[in-house]
Amino acid sequence: MIENNHISNNRSEIYNLLRGKNAEEFESIVTRLCGELAFHSSRGGVKLVPTMGWCIIKYSPYGEGTKHALFSEREAALKHLNEHHEKYKFPMFDEVGKTLQKVLCFESPIGFTIKGSLEESVFQNLTLEEQRTEVVKQMQKSENMKRNLNDLRTETAQYEVSIKNHQSLKSLKDAYSYSLKQRLKDYVAAVHDSIESPRDMDLKENHGLKSIPHKNPAKWVSIEKDPGASFLNALRTILLDTKVASLAEVLAYSHPILEVEYVTESVVGTPRKPINDNDVHGVFTTSKVEDVIEIMAKKGFDNQPVYCKESGRCIGSIRLREAMKNLYLGRYSNHNTFQNYQDMIKENLMLLPPPMFSPSDSIEYVVSIFNSGCEAVLFEFDKETWLEYGGAPEVTEVLENGLHILTPHDAVIYFLKKN
Repeated sequence: MIENNHISNNRSEIYNLLRGKNAEEFESIVTRLCGELAFHSSRGGVKLVPTMGWCIIKYSPYGEGTKHALFSEREAALKHLNEHHEKYKFPMFDEVGKTLQKVLCFESPIGFTIKGSLEESVFQNLTLEEQRTEVVKQMQKSENMKRNLNDLRTETAQYEVSIKNHQSLKSLKDAYSYSLKQRLKDYVAAVHDSIESPRDMDLKENHGLKSIPHKNPAKWVSIEKDPGASFLNALRTILLDTKVASLAEVLAYSHPILEVEYVTESVVGTPRKPINDNDVHGVFTTSKVEDVIEIMAKKGFDNQPVYCKESGRCIGSIRLREAMKNLYLGRYSNHNTFQNYQDMIKENLMLLPPPMFSPSDSIEYVVSIFNSGCEAVLFEFDKETWLEYGGAPEVTEVLENGLHILTPHDAVIYFLKKN
């Protein structure tokens, strides 16, 4: 609910900022927004489609772990799989059961290519800024961004029910009825103006009686389109002409301040390690559950992601407030470690992993996520990529490559000290 209110407030603010813009200013905003959202996953100018191929599962009972491999052709995939089986003295692919065959080798996306008029072979040879410029051109041609902004500038598109949380059924019905009445009133006026001769009831040649989709009357009234929080935040940043800090910048700023509270003096000032290689923030499927909870209580950690070295990803998280209740009820007695994490999640002894973001994502949007009850987010940091895309060099001096966690503690310290 808090996040929805945040989106609603943003929308109202943006409406007021947009409606005073003249045509030239509006076009400038469209161009800047296209550039800001050029590579947005859903609203950007680049659409990706999967390239299909084959995936094999290379089973291993030993320390290196079971892995997967991708191939463009099934024959090459099976050849590699049989070589793996031969190496470990496993049965060949044709010798195992049909069900297991479908598990060990199956069709799968192996990559993604650009869909549409952008030529990938040419596109990949451009610099980042050249790529962005090319995408902006394509976005401006489609005029989708301009339509989205016009919808916001007119607050609610004609005949659409505005997005709002109503307190009663009557209020909700009234909102629908109001939009319907507006549409019908306009149609009445259109009918009146389109009749040339009342006596013969003839229509004018240029009548405008297509404002209601007669073939589908159930769609005469629809719900206002939700522009999405990331779209609104990007637009708000442009309209207010403010630079919003990224997640990586916030963490790089807060870490040196907070680390003195929970690490030894010899470690203070060293780069922050990722959670998969971190004695302070790292919790693994092999970690002792009660030891982790004790450390969280002593160091003031509200939320700890749990990392699985075997699968190479975060598989869940443990939150102090649920841990307190589960300790009181003795519910960890059957789980010494986090290795049976799937069962622990089902039994509400663990949470799902924190949401994943990009290091360049805005702290403003994440604050709204925190306000809705989430207590941590993750992002994957890579120094080379960060610098390539114009990130602040000082961030690379603080954060090592890998998966990092950011919490409200980091945001609070940033807002208190940086501002």
